[in-house]
Amino acid sequence: MPKFYKILWSIAILVILVTIISFTFGFLLIGVSIAGLIGIYRYYWGRKHSKSFQNRPRNFSSGEVIDITPKPSSDNLGLKP
Repeated sequence: MPKFYKILWSIAILVILVTIISFTFGFLLIGVSIAGLIGIYRYYWGRKHSKSFQNRPRNFSSGEVIDITPKPSSDNLGLKP
């Protein structure tokens, strides 16, 4: 009978170890797949939108924008000649 209990405990421990290993492998697989999907998303999103972020307007190279108001003239006021 003690041999039977020893075999039973060995099987129980083996089942517990296999369960722990399979869940750990599953979590690792899920983590790697999520990291891969995020990497693929960032790669394609960055490639698609990187041109719009890198191109600066060429009109104002120093970053200074000067607001000049136009002088009023008879054309702007809508006066009849």
